[in-house]
Amino acid sequence: MTLEQIHILKTVVEEGSFRAAADKLWKTQPAVSIAVSKLEKELGIQLFDRGHRSTKLSAQGQRIYEYAEQMLYNVQEITDLSQYLNNQHEEEISIAIDTICPLSTLLALLKNFFISYPKTRLKLNFEVLGGTMERLEQDEAHIVISNLESPSFSLDRILLWDIEMIPVCAPQTLILNKDKYISKMELRKSPQIIIPETSKERSHSKTLLQGGQRHYVSDLEIKKEMLLAGLGWGSMPKHKITKELSAGLLISFESDQIHSISKPFYACRSQDKLHGPVSSALWEQLHYLNN
Repeated sequence: MTLEQIHILKTVVEEGSFRAAADKLWKTQPAVSIAVSKLEKELGIQLFDRGHRSTKLSAQGQRIYEYAEQMLYNVQEITDLSQYLNNQHEEEISIAIDTICPLSTLLALLKNFFISYPKTRLKLNFEVLGGTMERLEQDEAHIVISNLESPSFSLDRILLWDIEMIPVCAPQTLILNKDKYISKMELRKSPQIIIPETSKERSHSKTLLQGGQRHYVSDLEIKKEMLLAGLGWGSMPKHKITKELSAGLLISFESDQIHSISKPFYACRSQDKLHGPVSSALWEQLHYLNN
């Protein structure tokens, strides 16, 4: 039995098929099948039920898989510990950022910080709502910037910003009263422009109007352009639309359960993991971002 065989087994289970696992591992499907077959022969156990159309673990295979996951976790723990003890700089630092966050001050901080670590790559992933925390939970980010808690583990957090989210539309898009108010029933008649969240487990957004028509867009800039064009209404971070509000190109409004809200955003990292020297140094720098 080899670690490669165990890793292939885990990938087959996670991806749901031998073909998908082969694509993920950059191997041929026969190579993946042979590796699993050899593992089954060595263990004397049939890991998968061959009678199913989908790739499904057998009862015995499920027990083996649980131990295999723990084995790979322990190997990663040993790798992380040895890197930490040897004080080696990480090859890459991955940060997941919610798309509504202001970037100018953060990017300036990152530019200055990585001058001291020129051999470490920076990877930025932009996510929506629960997508940031999902990156952290799946060990795909060292640090995330989010306004959500993790349901899975304890976090270290640094408050970075309080971001005001404002429901807005272009003039004439909605029929508002003199107090810029519209009933929920009337609001449902106009499409809400939203960016779908990027996590597999959808969280509930307080700015999502239930029962109304929706237009979906891929990023915040496109959403703003659609709002300016009068294609609907939606909530936007105030720092992204200050000029448009001042010029009257967008107007804010309120409705039942739809109103301006201030959201605290934090830099977050897991309390349960060892953090390398570059990640730790960056964490300390983030304390100064809100000063």
